[in-house]
Amino acid sequence: MLRFLMALMSCVVLCACERRPELAPADHSYVVRAKIIDMPRQNSYLQLHHAAIPEFQDRNGKVVGMKEMIMEFAGLSNDVERSITDFATGDAVEVSFEVRWNTDPRLFVTKMIKLPQDADLGLKKTLGPE
Repeated sequence: MLRFLMALMSCVVLCACERRPELAPADHSYVVRAKIIDMPRQNSYLQLHHAAIPEFQDRNGKVVGMKEMIMEFAGLSNDVERSITDFATGDAVEVSFEVRWNTDPRLFVTKMIKLPQDADLGLKKTLGPE
């Protein structure tokens, strides 16, 4: 019985470590094509050079668009974190992300799909490492 309780407690502790706090509802969500500039490491974030997002909304809900740029994403879903080793700097990807204007993480990647290296990403500028 004691072994069973110890195993059960270990499972509860491991599950608790795996769970993230609940996120506030997203203010907006977007899907964009991008190139990975830098992979997340300890004390760094996923950096993506993404295409322009013409439908991007500001904190007031006004469509202001967002130009092509390199952005850092601090928040990654559990699914993205588990598959992050399948990606590398320079990979072409399609990324789904959420914006939360008043809570952290402000930018949260919910999905990342690897695209063929020759995929049209809609990038007009050369930014970051080649």
